[in-house]
Amino acid sequence: MIVQRNMSRERASNRVNWTPDAVRGESAAWRSSWHPPGSEYFVVDDHEFYQQDGEATLLNYRGAPMKPEQVVANAIRIAADHGAHDVLVTIGPGPLAELGNEFLDASGARTVAVIDVLACEIGPDMAGQIAMPPDVGSTRVTDAHGLAAFDRVSTDAWGFRSPVLQDPESAHDDDGEPGLFVASVAGIPVGAGGYSLAGEVARLWGAAVLPEYRGRGVYRGLILDRVLDGRRRGATLALVHAEQTSSPILQRIGFGRFGERRRVRIPTTGSIR
Repeated sequence: MIVQRNMSRERASNRVNWTPDAVRGESAAWRSSWHPPGSEYFVVDDHEFYQQDGEATLLNYRGAPMKPEQVVANAIRIAADHGAHDVLVTIGPGPLAELGNEFLDASGARTVAVIDVLACEIGPDMAGQIAMPPDVGSTRVTDAHGLAAFDRVSTDAWGFRSPVLQDPESAHDDDGEPGLFVASVAGIPVGAGGYSLAGEVARLWGAAVLPEYRGRGVYRGLILDRVLDGRRRGATLALVHAEQTSSPILQRIGFGRFGERRRVRIPTTGSIR
C-alpha cells in the first residue's frame, strides 16, 4: 500500500510544494472541451457548452471573474435560448467553487454525480507499495498494434471510443504525447487507461477494465504503471477526478481526497435566470 505523504511538507526549491490548495488549484486547471460525437458545441459570452438530446452541458466558463451564481444563471438562460430543457453544471474547484446551496435549491438543481478530487505525491518507492498479482501487467502503447488494443478494450469497457482517440486535443500533454496504457491478464488485453502531463502533474484519466476481469488487480496495475511513467517524465503528483466506483480503490492505495466535483442538473424552465 502507498503511504500517503504530508502534502504540505517542504520540498526542494525547484519542485512544487503540494499543499491542499495547490492540489485543488491543479484540479481547477484541468479543463476539457471534449464533447460527444453528434452533439452540438457552442460558446456564448465565454460560456462553453455542448448539447445533446435536449440537455446542455456547461463545459467551461472562460470569461472575466464573475460571481458563480451569475455564471450559472447565464448558463441556464443560454441553454434555454438553445432549446435545452436542462443544463448540467459541475461545481468544484474553479469558477463555481463557492456556488451556494441556497441558489441551487431555488433553481431546482438535482445532484446526478459526485466526482472525488484525489491526489498522491509520487515517491521513489511507490512500485514496492502496491501488491500486484503475477499474471497482471500493463504496457505503454508504442505502436499501431498497441493502439488498436487500447481502442478495442476502451470501447468494450466504456461502450464508446475513448475521447483521446476521437479528439487528440482533449488530452493535451506538455510534450504532445499522452501516455496510453493497455493492461493484460495472462497476456490477454483486458484494461486500458491514459494520462497527460501538465507541469509536474500526471493527470490520470479514462481507466476501464472489462467486467469479467474486474476485482483482479487490473485497475491497480493501470494506476501504478501510469504513475511510474509520469514520474520518469518529471511528474511529482498524480491527480485523478475519480468516479465513486474507483475512488475507494484509489484511497485504499494511498490517494488522498482533496475535494469533490459535484455534477447537478438544473431545469431551464422555472429556474433563476
